[in-house]
Amino acid sequence: MFLTVFFINFFVLKSQDPETIIDRVAQHWLLLHNHFKNAADVWGNYTLDLTFEALLYSDHYRKKNSYTPLVLEVFKKRHIEPEDTIPFETQPFCSINFMLGECTGNPHWFTGYIHETCRMRGKAIKSAEGAVMINHEGKTRILIDYLQEYASRLSKTGYLTHDTTLFVESVNQFLIYEKILRDETTGLWRQGRGWCSDSTLLSEGAWSRGHGWLLRGIVTSMLYMPEGQRSVLLPLLKRISASLIKVQAKSGMYHILLNLPEDKSVPDVSGTGMIAFYMSLAIKEGWLEEEIFKPTVLRATQAIRKYVTGQGEVLSSCKGPGPLCTGDEYRHYKPAIDEAHGCQAVIYGMIAEMMMNE
Repeated sequence: MFLTVFFINFFVLKSQDPETIIDRVAQHWLLLHNHFKNAADVWGNYTLDLTFEALLYSDHYRKKNSYTPLVLEVFKKRHIEPEDTIPFETQPFCSINFMLGECTGNPHWFTGYIHETCRMRGKAIKSAEGAVMINHEGKTRILIDYLQEYASRLSKTGYLTHDTTLFVESVNQFLIYEKILRDETTGLWRQGRGWCSDSTLLSEGAWSRGHGWLLRGIVTSMLYMPEGQRSVLLPLLKRISASLIKVQAKSGMYHILLNLPEDKSVPDVSGTGMIAFYMSLAIKEGWLEEEIFKPTVLRATQAIRKYVTGQGEVLSSCKGPGPLCTGDEYRHYKPAIDEAHGCQAVIYGMIAEMMMNE
């Protein structure tokens, strides 16, 4: 019975346009959160704001006003006004106020964002190599997820303030991290360092959503920086993207552990959707060759449909493991339905498809 329903859902979703899938997944996600009707509903970890970002971008890209009023209402229920400051510590991996400023056209959202970026930079703790580190549970550690937010915040703030030193540091962070985390054989990156009992060890394996985070950071940073700094990051973007093509599964998905054969690790919607979206942005900007990378993106977006049910549930999205000291758990991991990173990835994946089919 389950297989029959699954294949019916797959057939229906495969035949539907990306906008329909976005709205179906979004409406289901809103239902899971009680449509944010009560004050208690509006709080949660960063995955809430990550999905709000995706909904705002969806409205912005589609020139609709489907979800922006709801996001603004959520912030009213949080008692956050455009002029208010949102501490960077509460937004370690995304910047909802910057997206609110861009998508609503209200520049007051940028004031607190700029303030917190400067504070984040001033308080930054760095490794001996100069890599920015996250303070987690009282220890400072290297982490791709944090790198992408730190570096892209610098670039976006440089764009807003015309402070060129921010662009230079943004670029340098990616170059430093590449030297520490990139596997010379595969071209893939480890997730971090300092998370195991031996703090000098790199995390094991190559995580799919980690590479989604990485592309998010690089592409977003490049979007806001001048050509001089952008040209320095471009070869790095191409190296990562070329390495990812080699580990895309035949189905079009990226699996949780990219360094393993695809039958040794399950597909990951969160990594696949993010990789597809940021590759599509890079293609549109002319940074990645369309003839090479467009087929990769479209294979990924078609594959994502298999993991969205007719009710808008998102299947097979990886939980947040933190950097892996051992990959054993994820070789046998069975993702939960509606894992918190899945909705935003489907939304971005469907936007990627629309971009590639324009």
